[in-house]
Amino acid sequence: LGGILASPPLIAFSEAFGWRTAMTTFGILTLVLAVMVLFFIPGEPTRQSREKTSIKSVACSIWQVMTSRYFWPPTLWLMLTAGIYFTLASLWWGPYLIEGCGLSMEEVGVILTISSLMMLITQPICGYLSDAVLCSRKKPLLFLSGFSIAASMMMVLFTGEMTFPILIGQTICLMLGISTGSPIVFAMMKELFPLNMAGTAIGCMNMFYPVWAALMQAVFGLIYEGFQWESPSAAFSGASWLIVANCTAA
Repeated sequence: LGGILASPPLIAFSEAFGWRTAMTTFGILTLVLAVMVLFFIPGEPTRQSREKTSIKSVACSIWQVMTSRYFWPPTLWLMLTAGIYFTLASLWWGPYLIEGCGLSMEEVGVILTISSLMMLITQPICGYLSDAVLCSRKKPLLFLSGFSIAASMMMVLFTGEMTFPILIGQTICLMLGISTGSPIVFAMMKELFPLNMAGTAIGCMNMFYPVWAALMQAVFGLIYEGFQWESPSAAFSGASWLIVANCTAA
């Protein structure tokens, strides 16, 4: 929902009332949500569970998680796919669509909204299929990887040539591949470890993809600058090989 509100609705709200009012409004909304979490979501640990938790036990759990061979495959998958998502969504997707593909701001807003809607709609569906239909965690991830590889190859081969409707389809395929399977990976990580270590395992997994995303943003920019002497489309096409490499590795 935040991704949806952060695209055309936020732009329209800012233009109508000013960016200060927009920031204040969303800040108040965030505060209201925090208060709701405080009063309506239980989660206070019991005294017994507090006494069992110590720095030594946490360190021991982290060591067991990080040295387990089961920890790294889902962690690397999330790191690679989330790295792509944040590289594009937080920095390069807008410039790619405007400079590389020649879209207008309005068209870019539509595509960004579609990308957020894809996450909102497809993640619960994918989770249901994994649990109740396929009864597998690996099969959906392998299937989704095909979409991300195909969509990223389109960025390499056809940047500057894709029309607006084709870019919508390409965005749908890319988001299917890099964001739809994320809840499955979190469920997988929880199931791979005992319940008392599940939080530690998920926390450790969460440490890697923000760092990878930051590195990806910088490397994507360096490759883009290396090709920039040709044209914006050629520069983005060359930099998109980095996206292809991550999708293939995942």
